[in-house]
Amino acid sequence: MKTKPLYLAALAGVLLITLASTSWAAITLGSDDEMELSGIVQTRITFSTDDRSGWTSPQVGIGSLLQHRNLVYVEWRHTVTNIVSYRLKVRGLYEGVYDYGPQEYRDVRQLAKDADIYTDFDLWEGYVDVTPGNAFLRVGKQIISWGETDLFPMLDRINPLDNTWGGIFENLDDRRLPLWMVRGIYTLGNIWCIQSVALEGFLNPGFLEQEFAPLSPPGTPYAFPFPPSPFGLRVVEPERDMKASRWGFRLQGVIADNFNFSIAHFQTFLETPATRLLFEASGPVQELIYSDVLITGGSLSFFEGFTETVWRFELAYHWNEPVFIPAINLNGSGEIPEKDIFRFAVAVDKPVWLRLLNKRSMFNFTLQYFGEYILDYEDAIRLAAFKFPSAEFAEIKEFEHKITFLTYTNYLSGKLNPQVALAWDPRGAVMVLPQVTYIWEPLRFTLQYALVAGVNDVSLGFLRDRDQIALTLSVLF
Repeated sequence: MKTKPLYLAALAGVLLITLASTSWAAITLGSDDEMELSGIVQTRITFSTDDRSGWTSPQVGIGSLLQHRNLVYVEWRHTVTNIVSYRLKVRGLYEGVYDYGPQEYRDVRQLAKDADIYTDFDLWEGYVDVTPGNAFLRVGKQIISWGETDLFPMLDRINPLDNTWGGIFENLDDRRLPLWMVRGIYTLGNIWCIQSVALEGFLNPGFLEQEFAPLSPPGTPYAFPFPPSPFGLRVVEPERDMKASRWGFRLQGVIADNFNFSIAHFQTFLETPATRLLFEASGPVQELIYSDVLITGGSLSFFEGFTETVWRFELAYHWNEPVFIPAINLNGSGEIPEKDIFRFAVAVDKPVWLRLLNKRSMFNFTLQYFGEYILDYEDAIRLAAFKFPSAEFAEIKEFEHKITFLTYTNYLSGKLNPQVALAWDPRGAVMVLPQVTYIWEPLRFTLQYALVAGVNDVSLGFLRDRDQIALTLSVLF
């Protein structure tokens, strides 16, 4: 195995800084602590608890190493004046499964390297904040998170998601890829019966180097289960011009000191590219095309005092989103049909005392319902994924539904934190993610199990052979 001196040096350097900090806290500098250095060193090791089967390739067995992901984040914050500050955050990554994992994964090391899921070291986030009066301006590489939902994004579709490691088993916050953007907020204050009215906008110019949600290459641990394709494959990204920009704006406010609302409209690129088949002189070519999509939506959340419950609502109307109709996408014409799609979610958050299980802390429960409706629906619409073993395209219904459930609590004065997340597709698939985190400053130990079951032609059911167990160790400073 080749050593990775850059990453080993970065890991060793951050560990030394951590050990040198006797308070196990961020290092602050300056007379008023206006400068701060902090970071995290993390290693995550994941093993399969199920035999890979069906279209999944390679078909490794129970106990196979799926992931040994090593991360280093180092962050520097500096408050220059009372209105100007900046933040720099670098990330180092080394994935060991392609060096010393199963031979099947070592065989695809070059593919993993080309996809930037093998090693990486770069500026992760870096921006300048200016806050004159009622205005806020942030310029640089950053992440913007809009929306109220957990597990499945609704309005939270501005930054692309990294699908190359962990996939749906990972927290959305850990999968977002930063973008070079300009973001501004102007607070208008109180207007009539609405408090804290604010306008927000952002622009990720299309002439800059763009980021799109990367797909795991075939043969890597989190690749989608597709059978071998007889066609050539080509990924098509937009030209670098302003038409390919991500941009958007939203209006926020509070009504009656309780009802928090937002109304948003933005252009973005979804994480799943559209597909079509072209017939060229060299032979058939399958194209994966990242197309821009307009989304209009909003959110509303409020606290209901009688039941002491928080209610959250969110909706997103996708204008002209590409869909897959085999008779059109695969006929060689280059046409990609589009449909308007309406997505919505309702969530309830409720803390409850269960004193038989925990005398000191409450259990927090979250129940979410996700709905999706395709306007001008056609029976020929399919998911661009194959059932096993028939190799037929999976169906998409006019109405699709998912339900999620999350509960968590803490013991030992917050040091022990168990939680259970569940996602259920009523058409016949379920995912369960129990995990427990133990905090022993400055360490975090997290043990997570992932169980997926269901039919092989419904959303989560495609990953029914992906059961796994993961241990994550994090060192913070």
